[in-house]
Amino acid sequence: MTDEPQERAAALYAAALRKALAGFIASGGTQKEIAAALNVAPATLSRYLSGERIAPRTFLHALRGHLEARAMPWTQEVYENLDALCGKAHTASRSPAVQLAQLKEEVTRLQREQQQAHQVGEARLADLERQTAQLARQLQEALERARSAEGSRERLTARVKEQDESLRHAQDYIHQVEAELAQQREEARRLRSRHPARTEPPPRRGAAAGSRGVNAGHELRGHPRRGTSAASRRGTGRARRTWPVAPVRGSDGRAATAAPFRLAGEAAP
Repeated sequence: MTDEPQERAAALYAAALRKALAGFIASGGTQKEIAAALNVAPATLSRYLSGERIAPRTFLHALRGHLEARAMPWTQEVYENLDALCGKAHTASRSPAVQLAQLKEEVTRLQREQQQAHQVGEARLADLERQTAQLARQLQEALERARSAEGSRERLTARVKEQDESLRHAQDYIHQVEAELAQQREEARRLRSRHPARTEPPPRRGAAAGSRGVNAGHELRGHPRRGTSAASRRGTGRARRTWPVAPVRGSDGRAATAAPFRLAGEAAP
């Protein structure tokens, strides 16, 4: 009667193992293959599945990995049920060896969990440090952009002030030029009013016509008068030249006789 809880816990654990391997066996797998893969004796595997011996958690974890490699993984619910039955079977056992193995597995499990927690903590710490560094870099960039924007604003403000000053100077200069121009125009108007423009009378038509008539009657020098005899040209040893005379009219319209034009030193005929 005293061994019933122990046997019952071991039997429930073994039954759950056989059920978890049913799909693998049905698909053509064998216990021999499992024993070879997990590095246990086939007889030991048979005792685990019959409940004569309690399979440790290391065996349970190795069996789960083998089935996952064969593309026949357990569900999370199946694995958690087997893990719980394994713990109950070890707890119910009175064998010192089983209890020692249970304690070792528990210590191993706690160490593994602690190591996993440490790794998770290290990963989280590294992630936090990376995020902190990124935030610090972003903050520095934001500060630099703010300083640059402030500098640009100050430069723009100074430039606007400079342009306003230049515009004021240009406006003052334009007003000065306009004032000087108005003064010059007023001075020119006063000068025109003091000294009006004088107009010269046009030349008389009669005098201009007589002048043109006299000048037209003379020819260029060096042309002898036609009909002059050779004797007359030999009289003084110098050819005497005469020029034709054009009729000249006076202011009353009558023809007037003008003396022929002679060269200097020539005698009258």
